[in-house]
Amino acid sequence: GPPCQSFSLAGKREKNNKKNLLPLSFAKIAGLIQPRFVLLENVKGITAPFTEDGEKYFAWFEVAKAFALQGYVPVCMLLNSKYFGVAQNRPRFILLAIRIDLAKKLSTKRSNHQLQKGIDFYNVVIKNKYSLDKISLDLLEYYDIETNQELYNGFLFPTILTPKGQFVPASEAIGDLKR
Repeated sequence: GPPCQSFSLAGKREKNNKKNLLPLSFAKIAGLIQPRFVLLENVKGITAPFTEDGEKYFAWFEVAKAFALQGYVPVCMLLNSKYFGVAQNRPRFILLAIRIDLAKKLSTKRSNHQLQKGIDFYNVVIKNKYSLDKISLDLLEYYDIETNQELYNGFLFPTILTPKGQFVPASEAIGDLKR
């Protein structure tokens, strides 16, 4: 994934940092290469809005629009490594970008609300490509593993390997180092 320093909640959070343009460049490169799928990873802080002159700016939403403009349906999620057998509480923003032809094909084979919502968002972005600032934030959402665990079933979202209450403690993860 592109650098995250100015999105990080632990950092300076600079809206106008030039590094913030890198996720948009990531989308442009995908548009040039046209892979079937693209996975963009970043810190949870990319979901926290920047506020400037009373207006909120959501970087994750702008990145999703950038991928749509390049021919991709964005499906956004907030994962945490503790649900996948890692002894670390590490939330991460993931944008799965599915090339539009494949997204449409997938949607005809299997009904999925989140995929359809991404396709609908894609269509709105393409229709309004000259007035992107008018696209409403409620047209797309990111799905947080903490509140939407039922979605994590292996279709669009990865299967949860470690259920709540069974997280791997650090002592177990590195216990073999003693030997």
